[in-house]
Amino acid sequence: MEEEGFAQEIEEIHKAEELKEKLLLNARKEAEKIAAQAALKAREIAAKANEDAKAAETEVLEKARQDIEAQEKQIASKAQKEAERIAAISIPPALVKNAMEKLTG
Repeated sequence: MEEEGFAQEIEEIHKAEELKEKLLLNARKEAEKIAAQAALKAREIAAKANEDAKAAETEVLEKARQDIEAQEKQIASKAQKEAERIAAISIPPALVKNAMEKLTG
C-alpha cells in the first residue's frame, strides 16, 4: 500500500508540474499580448503627438504669414501716403526761376 500511495503522490506531483507549465505558458502569452498592446498604444500616442506638433507648427506659420502680410500692407499704405504728400508739394515758380538763375550764372 505504501507503493500505491507513493505512486499516487508521484502522479499528483506530475499533474502539478503539468499545471504549473500550463500556467507559466498562459502567463507568458498574456505578458506578450500586453506588451504588444502597449507597443501599439505607444505608436498611436507618438503618431498623435506628431500630428499635434505638425498642426501647431502650421498654425504658428499661418499666424506669422498673416502678421507679415499685415506689416506689408501697413508699409505700403505709409509709402503711398508719403508719395501722395510728396506729389502734392508744388514748387513756387519764383523759387524755380531763382534756382535756375543761380545754376546758369
